[in-house]
Amino acid sequence: MKKEKDDYVAHVYIKTALEDACPGVVSCADILALAAAVSSVLAHGPYWKVPLGRRDGLTANRTLANINLCCSRPRHY
Repeated sequence: MKKEKDDYVAHVYIKTALEDACPGVVSCADILALAAAVSSVLAHGPYWKVPLGRRDGLTANRTLANINLCCSRPRHY
């Protein structure tokens, strides 16, 4: 549980810094996408270009979220 909390705190820190510098410009979705790509590279995993310009959604859809993932297969929960 501590790791998830640390990850969340890091995300909030990054989002706060970006909002201070560029209010209303960078979405949480872009932050998470970039964090995933950088984490993969730091763990010696695959690299992929991250298209930017996402908007934060008001709803969630697992099927749509899994479309166009670079390196993973959809998981069935």
